[in-house]
Amino acid sequence: RDQKYSILRFISWDAMHDKGHSGISEEVKYKALDRLLYYGHVFISAEGELPNSLEKYRLNIPLDRMHDALYFSELFFGESGTMATESALLGTPSVRVSTLSKLLGNFDELCNVYRLISFFDNGEEGLNRCVEILEDNKSKEKWKRKSREVFKEKDDVLCFLLDEVRRMENG
Repeated sequence: RDQKYSILRFISWDAMHDKGHSGISEEVKYKALDRLLYYGHVFISAEGELPNSLEKYRLNIPLDRMHDALYFSELFFGESGTMATESALLGTPSVRVSTLSKLLGNFDELCNVYRLISFFDNGEEGLNRCVEILEDNKSKEKWKRKSREVFKEKDDVLCFLLDEVRRMENG
């Protein structure tokens, strides 16, 4: 917790909805590692195998601790829409590179209204945004504040479901 780190997330691109789309190039993956190491430790979460030179950076934690790792991270940079969203809502600056991002309207509000996620088709542009975020020592604080705003403005789904169950039970 007392050391700064970033999380890189690489997906396999094997899902049906990923066909014809791409994310961070191999070249930019290595550039990202080099540039982000300047700001602290870097851990990689990846589907499948990593090249031997990157394997030592693999995040080896139990799956149920992943949200803890995302929460305490200074930055999320990756290809996964799910983890980009989770990071952002946990108050962690989030940058996603995927040609699929702009096609999915469910991310629009987090990107354009709350400014919690940055989306890029190009890995170099995404990496530049990461550096910009990490150069600002108040980024993490800003993202936590923006994340809290989302939760203030949205309904609590659990409370909604409990109210519905109670209403159904009472006929």
